[in-house]
Formats: sequence, structure tokens, C-alpha cells
Amino acid sequence: MSALFENYESEYMAQSKTISNLLSEVRSQSGEQRKATMAGVERAFSAANNILRQMELEIRSLPPASKNKLTPRLRKYQADLTVLKRDMRRIGSQTSAQASRDELMAGAAPGAGAASLGTGGGAIMSTREIAQRQRILDGKRRLEETSNRLSNAQRLALESEEIGANTLSELHQQREIIERADRNLYIADDNVSRGHKLVRTMNRRLVTTKIITGVIVLLILGTIFTIIYFKWIKKK
Repeated sequence: MSALFENYESEYMAQSKTISNLLSEVRSQSGEQRKATMAGVERAFSAANNILRQMELEIRSLPPASKNKLTPRLRKYQADLTVLKRDMRRIGSQTSAQASRDELMAGAAPGAGAASLGTGGGAIMSTREIAQRQRILDGKRRLEETSNRLSNAQRLALESEEIGANTLSELHQQREIIERADRNLYIADDNVSRGHKLVRTMNRRLVTTKIITGVIVLLILGTIFTIIYFKWIKKK
């Protein structure tokens, strides 16, 4: 077990708890307090993402046994953080919608009061104020849309980074598998080479044995013919 991984794990658990608490608090807040809390949630998410990346880098440097044991825990933390991100995006959308409604209501109330003055000049001023407020609200809405697009782009970048990190981890595992297969192939090739050498040695010994056997047979035949020659042929 890696002590550094356990330290990262403790830090992540603390950040995850912070995110959950802030998301619970922001549901009952409004206005600037809600925006400040959401900013704190985003900072906590950024810190949690960094910790998960450090945990993944630490896992890559560990032996296969420890790596196989710790990888499922990292995947669980990544899945939990993804769920929290969905909650944050949903609450962020509700925050933007609520802010737009509040601003529209704030802009409509003075316009209605001015329109009820009953004079032509008061009605004209009310129309101008409404138009000006509408332009301001349109500008704020465009800013919010731009901010949302930037947030979505940041979210996509983070998700792409996570996918890239997962892909890199899988490639690293596949590389280890290929290296093990290459080592096994080298061992098998070495065994085959030794087998070929052993077969050649056995063949040489077999040929040598055959030659020795042939020489012995010839000697035996020569001895037999010599005995026959001296016993029978020479006596005659």
C-alpha cells in the first residue's frame, strides 16, 4: 500500500465532503450569497480533480499487485465526483434562472409605478426606463450565456482530460501486457534454441554410437573370419 496514495485519498475525501456540504447549503441561499457559495464549490471541484490526477499518477508508479488493488478505488472516486458535477451544473442552472427572474421583477415594479402617474411625461419616462432596463437585462443575459458557454467548455475540457488520463492508463496497462508477452516470447525462444541444441547433440551422439557400433560389428566379423580361416581353411 502506498502512503502517498492514502494521503491523497484523505485529501480527496475532505474535498468531497466540502463539496457536498456547499451544495446542500446553496439550495437554501439566494443572490450574492448563492453566487459566493457556487464559486467555493467550483474551487473545491478544481482541487478534487487535481487530487484525483495525482492519485492516478501515483498508481502508475506502483507494482502491478498494488495497482490492481487501488485502481477500483480511484474509479469509484472519479464516478462520485462526476455525480457531484451533475448536481453542481443543475444547481448552477437554477441559480441563473432565479437571478434572471429576480432582475425582471425588480425592473418591472418601478415601470408599473411610473406608468400609473397618469401624465404624458411620466408615461414617456416610464417607457424609457423600461427600455433601458430591458437593454441592461439583455446585456446581463448575454453575459450569463457567455459565462455558461465558458463553463460548458471548461467542463468538456475537464471531461476530455479525464478521458485522456483513462486512455493513458489503459495504454500503460496494455504496454505492460505487451512487455510481459515479449518477455515470455523471449523465454520461449530461448527454450526453443536450447531444444534445438539438445536435438543436435543427441543426433551427433546417435551418429557416433552408430559409427562405434559399426566398427564393433566389423571387428567381430573380422575376428570370426580369422578364426574360421585359421581353424578350417588353413588346416586344409
